[in-house]
Amino acid sequence: MKKRKIKTLTEASSISSKSQTSKIMDNAGSDLFCSLPDSILIFILSLIPFKEAAKTCILSKKWGLNCKKWLRTTQVEFNENLFTEEINGETKLSTQAFLDFARRFILYHRGRYLHEFRLKMSNPNDHRSEVEHWIEFAISKNIEVLDLDFSSVEVSEEDDGLRNSAKFVLPHFLFENISLGVLNLTSCDLKRLDFANFSALKSLCVARVELSTKSLTILVVGCPLLKTLSLEKCSGLGYIEIAPPGAMHLESLTINDCKPLDGAVLISADKLRSFKYFGVLTPFDIGDLGSLEDAQLDFGVEHDFFELGDVLCELFRGLYHAKALSICSYTIQVIPSGEEPLSLSTKLNVKHLILNTGLHMDELPGIAFLLKSCPLLETLTVKMGKGVNLNGYIYPDDSRLDGKSFWKSQRISFFECLKKNLKRIKVRNFKETENAKRFIEFLLLNSKALEKLIVVTSKQMLVDGGTSEECAIIDQSLRQFPRASLDVQVTDALAKARLEFSNLIGRIDFTKSNEWTGNLQEAIFTMNAETTQMV
Repeated sequence: MKKRKIKTLTEASSISSKSQTSKIMDNAGSDLFCSLPDSILIFILSLIPFKEAAKTCILSKKWGLNCKKWLRTTQVEFNENLFTEEINGETKLSTQAFLDFARRFILYHRGRYLHEFRLKMSNPNDHRSEVEHWIEFAISKNIEVLDLDFSSVEVSEEDDGLRNSAKFVLPHFLFENISLGVLNLTSCDLKRLDFANFSALKSLCVARVELSTKSLTILVVGCPLLKTLSLEKCSGLGYIEIAPPGAMHLESLTINDCKPLDGAVLISADKLRSFKYFGVLTPFDIGDLGSLEDAQLDFGVEHDFFELGDVLCELFRGLYHAKALSICSYTIQVIPSGEEPLSLSTKLNVKHLILNTGLHMDELPGIAFLLKSCPLLETLTVKMGKGVNLNGYIYPDDSRLDGKSFWKSQRISFFECLKKNLKRIKVRNFKETENAKRFIEFLLLNSKALEKLIVVTSKQMLVDGGTSEECAIIDQSLRQFPRASLDVQVTDALAKARLEFSNLIGRIDFTKSNEWTGNLQEAIFTMNAETTQMV
């Protein structure tokens, strides 16, 4: 005999109240949508994710009748990963459902123009005619943004270049689109590469493709207005050359884990403002980048130490104009191994230096090297992590020193930035190690223009059960360090945020249901505001 659970009067009343409120909200939302002009409805749908836009068909009668308004949206996404089914307890892709959806959408779409079309599918060659039809559909709508991703659902960030890629040969009519402004291609076959007609293309991202140096040159030259270029996990590039007659308007260049790079990376683009490189260390030949504002270097794929300090110094000289520079643990350890072990003879123009470091002993000489090489430095950001322990590392000095001994051995007269310009220090994910404390002590003691030191305690400390009191102890220990600047403010952002949060929570009267929710939101907002100072 089945037992029926009897809800209490309070529960029933609560459920009834919620149900009525829900109905009122639904009706209000429906009436609101019904009152909007069609042009506004279409604009709203174009701003929200495609998957969510599809759901709006059920909001009101006005969205019904084949979802006429939604079928005029200007942003379309066909994503196979959103179509799944349960088979023997496992979630698998439902390719047939995906195909049916795409067919119906194209059949009923009534818009004359598409701003953006995104297609993600893992096995496009199994349905080549369908896929070509979808791309042709997008091209016929004077598309401005086209994103084609044919990587396997099994692909991951650690996978090398072409592994699990579909190698879909792009149809010839794609290269006849003169209105295209943004093009993203993942796991495509570019053997029919012909970008001669892409006169309006301003942004191009090529990922997980086989691309020769010659093809890359044709690509860059064929896009005269190109401002943004990203090469992600590409293979087949012996060397990379970004130079005239192409790249005349290039402002942003990203090279991410492209293999193998047996030759150099040559860059000559006088309008380049942003340069990001992630991958193996290779020789760089960089022209005058007079417009460069920020550069990011990450050689995290390198695990062995070789004395390549001169290669890094040459790269840094090429990035002289950069005002913001972000570097990795590998760079920090290797850069003192060249003919200039103490600092660059040609000082950098960097005003914001970002160090991704574990602050272990092997990194200390490199950190000192970089501070000495940036006399104009105004902001120093230290992002503490594990750092990298390089195989076969050779310490640049006769003996390896701990943090306390190392910083005491430094001649402050060589640190020009500390004497005049360094105003802000930010330490993210702070861990109370001896090296970390001694580094902060050194900076406070010698930075005469310093105005603010912001420390965000490691989140792992909270995971491990750290308390507000322990955070406060760290905060207090930092405040006790002697300092050269009397105006400097020392703040542990996380400890401060937790204290503010606790105080606000303590003032909330939870017996007043109409007030405490707003106060709780205020407390959460305050904590978020404090902890995002480091972003």
